[in-house]
Amino acid sequence: MKKALFTLASALLLSNAVMAANIDPVASVTGLQGSAVVARGDASIPLKQGMALLEGDKVAVLDKSSVELAYADCKISHKQNTMLDVSVNAPCAQGSEFGTGGPAFLAAFGGLGIAGVIGAVVIVGAAVSAANDDNKPASP
Repeated sequence: MKKALFTLASALLLSNAVMAANIDPVASVTGLQGSAVVARGDASIPLKQGMALLEGDKVAVLDKSSVELAYADCKISHKQNTMLDVSVNAPCAQGSEFGTGGPAFLAAFGGLGIAGVIGAVVIVGAAVSAANDDNKPASP
């Protein structure tokens, strides 16, 4: 019984991985100065040079930053404090400006905002650092 459940669970996980691999990117990041974040589903991740963007991704170009995206038919640059939805139906859309920390920016990232993401990273980093304190004397 356990073996059958394990096999079924493995097959489901593998099928999800295969389906995820078949998603075609809509655009790619061809230029990045400064910082930008992409919201994909429930996750917010830093944008990186060469990163593939998928249908429905939301990109926020942060203060003192710019991003260039390449779609199938065009390239477009987005300036600082710009929010855009990546879509095959509206490639090369300009996006909309937001004020730093403004409601549109927070709403796009589930109300968490970049400050919340950075705060979470700092807290996790502090916890890991405390757990790996090398200043303790080695026991004999």
